[in-house]
Amino acid sequence: VIHGASGLGKEQYKGAIENGVVKFNYLTGLIEEAKKKVQEIVKDRDDFSYIDLHFEVSKAFREKARSLIDIFRDV
Repeated sequence: VIHGASGLGKEQYKGAIENGVVKFNYLTGLIEEAKKKVQEIVKDRDDFSYIDLHFEVSKAFREKARSLIDIFRDV
C-alpha cells in the first residue's frame, strides 16, 4: 500500500506496480481536484447552488479517476 500516492507521476506508478504494489491511496488527490473545481466556480460565478457544486465536483472526480485508470490500464 502506498499512502499519499497523489504526488506520484505516471512512471512512478508503473514502477511501483512492477515492484508489487497493489494498492494506492489517493484521497488527497481527489480532494484537491474538488477544491480546485469549487474555487473555479466561486471565482467565475456570482450565483451557484449546492446542486451545481455537487455536479461539478462529481464530474472532476470522475475525470481524475479516468485518468488514473488509463495509467493503470497501461501497466
